[in-house]
Amino acid sequence: MVAVAAIASTPNTLDGMTTAGPAGREREVFRLGAAWGAAARGRTGFVVLTGDSDTDTADAAGLIDRAAALADRTGGRVTRMSCADAAETPPTLDADGRPALLVLDDLHRADAATVAWLRRLMTDGAAGTRLLVIAAARPADIDGDAALSSLVELATRMDLGR
Repeated sequence: MVAVAAIASTPNTLDGMTTAGPAGREREVFRLGAAWGAAARGRTGFVVLTGDSDTDTADAAGLIDRAAALADRTGGRVTRMSCADAAETPPTLDADGRPALLVLDDLHRADAATVAWLRRLMTDGAAGTRLLVIAAARPADIDGDAALSSLVELATRMDLGR
């Protein structure tokens, strides 16, 4: 098992190996690794990966997979769910004391209830919870929706557009 502290303090690593992953995405790999390290130490995080092209979408999927692998290898719990299901069936966060990675698919499909749930989670509902939420969306889907755009302002937005 890779120690979280070692990940956070070792330059250019995400999972105890080099940042090899989606080509040219070393900075993003490192930033996601740092976000996971912070979450594992008790700082709730929210990252939204954005990009317009099919390549950006594929890179986002690869980055999410790397973050999930890191969380799994360092004793975290990984939950993947569609935004359409998150408000109706919220995942149990931190129930077993382990840090959690919540991957939300289809952020652009988040309804008003899901956006409200995520807003509560990110503003006061996750206090003291070792949680990292990662979602992906196309910029036009976010920027064209006032509620979603306001939610994403709470996140670290990583634009994958080249």
